[in-house]
Amino acid sequence: MDPSVFPWWPAGQQELYEKNWNRLSTFPRVLGRKMAEYASLSSTLHEFGVDFSILRICERRLYPRLVKLIDEIASPDRWLPVPALEKSGSHALYPRDLAVVLPNETILVNTAANLGPLPDKIGKYRLKRSPLGEGGRIHIRKHVAVVPTFMSFHSGEGCETYPYHKDLQEAGLTVIQVPNNLMYVNRGDDPGYIWDDHLDRSMGLLEAKDGSLHLFIDYRYVPVVSGKKIVRVTPAFREKHFKQIREQCEKAGVIMHIMPRPLRVPLSLGFMQLEDGRTIVTGGEGQLSELLNKLLGRKRVYHVGGPFRMIPTYNRAGIHCLLNEFPVEFLEYLQNTPPPPD
Repeated sequence: MDPSVFPWWPAGQQELYEKNWNRLSTFPRVLGRKMAEYASLSSTLHEFGVDFSILRICERRLYPRLVKLIDEIASPDRWLPVPALEKSGSHALYPRDLAVVLPNETILVNTAANLGPLPDKIGKYRLKRSPLGEGGRIHIRKHVAVVPTFMSFHSGEGCETYPYHKDLQEAGLTVIQVPNNLMYVNRGDDPGYIWDDHLDRSMGLLEAKDGSLHLFIDYRYVPVVSGKKIVRVTPAFREKHFKQIREQCEKAGVIMHIMPRPLRVPLSLGFMQLEDGRTIVTGGEGQLSELLNKLLGRKRVYHVGGPFRMIPTYNRAGIHCLLNEFPVEFLEYLQNTPPPPD
């Protein structure tokens, strides 16, 4: 196993992650499985007629097998070079974490994306830097935004999300604020816990075919209410915060669902719902598929070929992290903007 990999996962999914972590003993085997899952996701998009591009942030020569797999599935012109992101850190390399599009035609660009000076507007879209542009931190659907209580930055600093709610409220969004995730850190002989701000690791927001909104939460989601101190979590503590989330959901017109059983696939609640309502979800999570089929209809739910296990385990990224919907104008801007100077 690659010794540089530092494993940390949602505390409620710890056993599930460790099972996958120990399943493959060599890095080449892990890489092969990860590439197969990525190719399967591309195949699902292609099969169901979803128009997509692949942001080419790394050189194609680094992953020739993956490039070949995807070229065989779709076509070479799917690859979209993005020179502007060549010097961005890992906090902005997934499409989800690059930017967030708000209903009022504002694009929040992740402050960690090293894009250099931003224009005020691109076409009809206004651009603004914000830590909420790191899209794993926020779920938006219709009139609702779900955000964590705290955000951590790659610099090691952190802050409350409350000061950034203004951008969301100006876009006509009702904000639901939920506690952060408790994360288990596997340091070998010195395991520990930290808090995390990416909600899509433990919950997902969905618009049903009748227009109702639904928030799905992991049965074993462990809430953390402080950005600095990890407190002892008891069943009563969890129920207290589930109640607070439910009350906010009811005020916003959102139906909250706590999954009835522990998840079988890591980060499976990180599904992707397209603007037109079609939803892309991992295979292998029967309880979630059952709910989505009921709320959307079977023809609107697209399952990625096999369970999406290795990318979530080794990269802590689910389907929601790997997909995003951007206006064409924004993609053209990324494609035509050179990397900022050193």
